[in-house]
Amino acid sequence: MSTFAPLPEMEIFPPLPARKAPEIVRDIAKQLHGELENANHFMFYENWETRDLWQTHMSAPHMATYMPTSDGAVEQFTLHEMTHVG
Repeated sequence: MSTFAPLPEMEIFPPLPARKAPEIVRDIAKQLHGELENANHFMFYENWETRDLWQTHMSAPHMATYMPTSDGAVEQFTLHEMTHVG
């Protein structure tokens, strides 16, 4: 079983600029999970009130900044868009 050495947050997620329009942010939960058998595998889980709010977030300037900033630090980025079923 792997143990996770604490990493500075900036190594995983670069700092984001302050939000100028907090009224559009309606995320219900954000959680970072680490795989027990592979300390290099992480899953970031977000739950949003509506799909439209999530799409607004994904097209926000700070997301456009994140992608090139994290280049080389993230080996694979896979996005699974899901819906609540139960």
